[in-house]
Amino acid sequence: MTSDGHALSKGLGEVSSSLIPGSGVVVERMLFAMRSEWDRRGSNALRAAEAVSGLTREELADRIESRRELVPLVTRMLYEAGMNGHEDLLLAMGAAFGRAVIEPESVDDCEMVLRGLMTLRPAEAQLIRIMRDRSVLAGAKPETGDNRSFYASDLATEAKLDLTVVESGLVRLSAAGFLAAYHGVFGGGSSYSITELGRLLYDLLERVSDTAGRG
Repeated sequence: MTSDGHALSKGLGEVSSSLIPGSGVVVERMLFAMRSEWDRRGSNALRAAEAVSGLTREELADRIESRRELVPLVTRMLYEAGMNGHEDLLLAMGAAFGRAVIEPESVDDCEMVLRGLMTLRPAEAQLIRIMRDRSVLAGAKPETGDNRSFYASDLATEAKLDLTVVESGLVRLSAAGFLAAYHGVFGGGSSYSITELGRLLYDLLERVSDTAGRG
């Protein structure tokens, strides 16, 4: 384990214990996964955090040690990174953590982004990037025209996903706070628009869009 990994252990242990009180073995396994991820130089989440913050791994550790409010964020990020290999989600999580490190006023919003990302499936976060500022109407585009509106079927085509996957993704993004859902529009349908939290996620995804694939 690196020296900065040792420095993080106490804080990570406290947060892990609070999440699962009394579960010593489980907490130790969580800590092992998180410490291993921190030490892994190929970590997608930490590469994104370094890219967004402009800091090295050691400098990130110093910031965490001096700012205890960052510990819950890094704990969630490292745990998720150690438990799944979904690159898109991990890059976004790392970007959120990196943003929180260099912009103290954004810690609460970045924590909300991290929490929301933990509820998403891999392809769903990228729907935000494709939507941008466009509102999306649920369902398939009518065969009789309406070229002015952007439907879930249009989003599915651009994302190269099935319509059912996109529509469940819109619901999940709304539940996570990234989209606002409006029901009873256009004859009883639903529409989705990006929220301020969704704009933050969009910005983070744009920041790390060229990080994927780098070693």
